[in-house]
This record gives sequence, structure tokens and C-alpha cells, in this order.
Amino acid sequence: MSSSRSRPHGFLAYYEELLAVWTRKLGCRDAAQDLTHDAFVKCLEAGSAHVEQPRAYLHQAARNTAIDSFRREGGQEWVPLDTIAAHPSALGDPVAQARTQQLGQALETALAELPLYNTIRMQEPALYAQIRSNILNMKKEGKPQQEAIDTVKPMVSLLLSQRISHAPDANVNQAMQVNLEEMQTLQARKDGSCFKFLYPQVSGGVNTAQVLPPELFRKDLDTMNDLLLATGSGQTVMPAPVSTEKVVQMMVPVREALASMYGEQLQMFNDLTKPDVDREKVCEISISLYSGILALQPAESAAILRQMLGQH
Repeated sequence: MSSSRSRPHGFLAYYEELLAVWTRKLGCRDAAQDLTHDAFVKCLEAGSAHVEQPRAYLHQAARNTAIDSFRREGGQEWVPLDTIAAHPSALGDPVAQARTQQLGQALETALAELPLYNTIRMQEPALYAQIRSNILNMKKEGKPQQEAIDTVKPMVSLLLSQRISHAPDANVNQAMQVNLEEMQTLQARKDGSCFKFLYPQVSGGVNTAQVLPPELFRKDLDTMNDLLLATGSGQTVMPAPVSTEKVVQMMVPVREALASMYGEQLQMFNDLTKPDVDREKVCEISISLYSGILALQPAESAAILRQMLGQH
């Protein structure tokens, strides 16, 4: 009679496989062990009795865990970039050079795990290289995570503003709908984050990865990715052009509603840097503005948003 131990089954049968996959992805076994452990805990807590494909389920749980870590760490997805700061100069040091290269590869793998950045890598390789380089360089300089994020955000925003000017109606409206949900969520915090989100040029930006609920943060990334995919090289149908005069006419009911609700308070938008500006009220008015636009017919709201947000 054989005395060999039986092989583990269920989720446990895939532990070593998952650990090996994420060790290769991250270039750090310790981080991979943490991620694998957390993924197993989540799966076991959720119950495995009715999971038909435990292997696929477990790998998806690991990826979700990595994305959650990305959100908590303000943009890093299990990438130990902080260790770069310990090697400010890798020149002439083969060990440091190898470590820096390893961390660069880990960052590239981490960004590729996020559909938005993977799409940017495929569609805009030069921009992707710039994003990657900026993050690594700022970490080498010991700059705070928020500063790195603030550097990358305008680069992605510029790309989106270029694309939104010819994006399909559905993608334009969906992107604004998600933005509106973010505004409302941040406004409810009553900590000034809504104003920072809307007007970073006035009071600095906000790290949405940290202040938004995880599901809304992921929804935002997915919506941006959908817009990029819809406006890539394969786009064959362009939205019909709408004149500025027509857009002005479309906006009449929205402007009239805002004037009726807020009157003289709209004057605050003439100079948002003034110390007496009520920032909470500015956010409230902004939410009303975009809500009013989205209440119009889809073709009208998309045309207005292209004029407001697109780069022409």
C-alpha cells in the first residue's frame, strides 16, 4: 500500500503555480508571497464549494488583489519601487544596475496588468515610455508618490482630451457619467477633495486611487480604456461635426437652470483663486452643470462635452 501523501486539491493545488507566476511578474518573491496569501484568504473567505474553475478563479482573485494594492499605494501595483531610492546612483555598480533593471521590468509588468496602460502601450508607445520613465525617475529622486502621480496624470489627460474630440457619443457620455459619480462621491467627503479633483491647477490635485471607493476607481480606469479603444486606429466612423453656435444653443436650458438656481454665485467662476471663493459651492454648481448636460439628448450632451473637454 502506498504511503505517499495525496496531492493537495481545490485552491491549494494551485498555490505553487500562482506563487511562481507572480514572482516572475513582480521580480520579488516576498511581494509575490504576500499577494498569493491574500488571494487565497479572499477565496477561502468567499467559499470554494461552488467554484467550477478554481484555477481561473484564483488567478483572477490574485489580479484583483494586485489592483487593490495599486489603489492603496497610490498607483503602484505590488511594485517595490521605493527600493530604487536606496540606490540613487547605479553607475559603476553592477548589482545596483541589475536591481534597477529588475524594478523597471516589474513596473512594466505592473502597468501592463492595468488595461488602460496596456492600451496606451499598444496605441501610444512613445507616451507609454515617457510615463514609465517619469515614474522611475521620480522614485529614484525620492519624490513622494503623489508628485509622481501628479506628473503622469496630465499626460494621460492630454491624450484623453485629444481622443474625446472624435469619440463616439456613448463613450463621451459614459466618461462624463463616471466623472460625475466621482465628483458626487468626493463632494460627500466634505474635505475639499472635490475642488482639488476639478481644479488641480488652483489647489493641487487629488489621488483618486486613495480617496475613491475601489469599484469606482476601477470603473474610471475601465471607462477611460474603453474610450481609447473606441478611438484607436481602427475607428472608421467619426461623429458628425457640430458648430460652436449650435452647441451654444443646446446649452441654453442648462445655463438658464444654473442662473435660476445660483444667480450671482456663478460669478465665483471668474476667478477661482480668490480667498473668498466657496469651494464647496463651486463643486455643487459644477455637479449641477454636468448633470444638466447629461440630462439632454445623448447626441446633444456628447456634442457639448466634445466642445468643452476635447482638444481641437
